[in-house]
Amino acid sequence: MKKPSDNTFAYIARNFFFLLPIVALPVVLLTVFQRETGAFDLLAEMAKTTAQTGSVKFSDFFSDLYAKVSIINFDRFADWNVSKVWFWLVTAIVVMLGFSLTVAHIERHMRLGVKEPFKWMSMMKSGAYNAFFYSLIMLVFYELCMVALSSFILLNSRIMNGWWAFGMSVLATVVIYAVFIVGFCFLLLTVPSMFCDGYRFGFAASYSIHLVAQHFKRFVGVFALTACLSGLALQLLKLVMMLLSGNIPIHILLYAIRALNYLWWLLFVPTYAIRNYIDYTEASRKDLKTLIFD
Repeated sequence: MKKPSDNTFAYIARNFFFLLPIVALPVVLLTVFQRETGAFDLLAEMAKTTAQTGSVKFSDFFSDLYAKVSIINFDRFADWNVSKVWFWLVTAIVVMLGFSLTVAHIERHMRLGVKEPFKWMSMMKSGAYNAFFYSLIMLVFYELCMVALSSFILLNSRIMNGWWAFGMSVLATVVIYAVFIVGFCFLLLTVPSMFCDGYRFGFAASYSIHLVAQHFKRFVGVFALTACLSGLALQLLKLVMMLLSGNIPIHILLYAIRALNYLWWLLFVPTYAIRNYIDYTEASRKDLKTLIFD
């Protein structure tokens, strides 16, 4: 097995143009059809309303809460009166396929030292659909977390008022996102386990949980810190662009920032998973070789 890069970020920098053709289309589709708002924007809106009126009331669970925090785009095109959800579904499929191909390419490069940037069909036949299944499970998991968050905020708004209600909503948001990140990380090594060692999904998932539990602080900590810093950088870039837009239309700058954000995550997640899996299992492989051949 080829020794992986000592640093996930260094690997992405050195192999950026090798991976770019695979993720280019998913990035474009996400930039155009993915929702621009999320939980952060909902909380900002709640804080503004609380400051103005002293309390926040929600009349509809779906439109006022869930549709705003869900990753699914339920908006409509203003000119066509057509729901964006159908375009989003196509985008989701393309993104999952792109993620699968990215994992397959990185795995072959790190494990075998082979770069095959355009053998996409052979990659899919070799098992890239495993990553597709994992990403689908994570999508369902995320949506369940957002249903729980929306339900809590709605119930909380009917029990409490003012800044106490807002504070509890912020706390619930942090807790639920933490639960999602931990769950996401615990199963993240499932995909490289299937690619590198050919395990079936059930065993690969249990092996992933075992490996992450052994390296919990480092693995989950680095991922969570990266997520927090990336989210903070995204919001700061949006603010700076709004202040310094000048003669360039602000929506063009915001699209560019969103594209960079999606590009970063589509490169970081598979690289982080493959690199750490190889790192965690290489020591046990060396021990096994010692027992067999020495």
